[in-house]
Amino acid sequence: MITTTMRSIVPDELIAPLKILGKYDWVRWTMTDKSPPTTSVEMRLPTDPALLNYPHVIAWIQGLFPTQSLLLLELYAQSKALAEGPKLLCPTTEQCEALEHVDVNVSFDDYAQPFPTFLLGFPLDYRRKLADRFQVECPQLFLIHHDARTNYIFSFRSEGDAGISYCHYMPPYWKTVEEALRCGDEEGNGFRQSKVIQRVALNFGLLMTYYGVRDLGPVDPQSHEKHVRNAGRKNRAKADRAKHMLDAEINLIEFEQDVVVYDRSEAQRSDSEGDGSARRTHWRRGHFRRQVCGHARSARKLIFIKPIFVNAHRFQGDVADTEYRLHTAKCASS
Repeated sequence: MITTTMRSIVPDELIAPLKILGKYDWVRWTMTDKSPPTTSVEMRLPTDPALLNYPHVIAWIQGLFPTQSLLLLELYAQSKALAEGPKLLCPTTEQCEALEHVDVNVSFDDYAQPFPTFLLGFPLDYRRKLADRFQVECPQLFLIHHDARTNYIFSFRSEGDAGISYCHYMPPYWKTVEEALRCGDEEGNGFRQSKVIQRVALNFGLLMTYYGVRDLGPVDPQSHEKHVRNAGRKNRAKADRAKHMLDAEINLIEFEQDVVVYDRSEAQRSDSEGDGSARRTHWRRGHFRRQVCGHARSARKLIFIKPIFVNAHRFQGDVADTEYRLHTAKCASS
């Protein structure tokens, strides 16, 4: 079932004040050191009169600083999603599995997504496969926020009533986003699963920029129309309730064209072992590259090189069972 409102990841009492806060850059951050990469966080709440209606929430948010910086960053990303209008991409299991095998080898300057913040909704079948693979429950929603001013990338996974179990931010310290993805000193299946999810989400951000994306409107059009009608009622309580419901609505987005994110390859001479026997079925990883183009070859454009499922005709199982294991470098955590 597709999530229709932000209430599945944001407490109801925070929806309205966060939407107001999202109009401002109320949390700021700067990289203060590079060895190891260290980030300082600063909070500047706006003097918007509308926030006076939520004194308890504002007092609670003020109390989070400076000891709960990660929670502040999570609330900041959620506030931006609410203020911009939450956008949800619901890919297929096949697309998610293929993008696990794509390197995000672009610089932080070159990384882009069509919306500063978007939600990725994973299909049930894919969530079950990830849960089985890592023995950790897979979240239904994953939120990605890209700050174009600082080039920081934030990601959060939601576990519904269980809260946020994973949050991560990548400063532009590394040469490429791929290096940042492979860097980490945390252990455990939850961390490894989150790295896979993060790779898939970042690749979707780039692919939406590459292929184009369109807004389909509210996930639940009937509910939306009902709330719009009620928002115009003379009954103040019902009108306010309807407006409150509209504040949390999520819009569904999709690619502007049918997107096939991987190719299948039949057996070739190069896909044979030294003894002439066919190589096992495997993935040849995809990636992004900057292609020279334009007048006098003076411009560059991002090109997507699809991953290839080699010897696909010989494989009778599940594509997800052909996992390609990446080596994660041990490094200072940010």
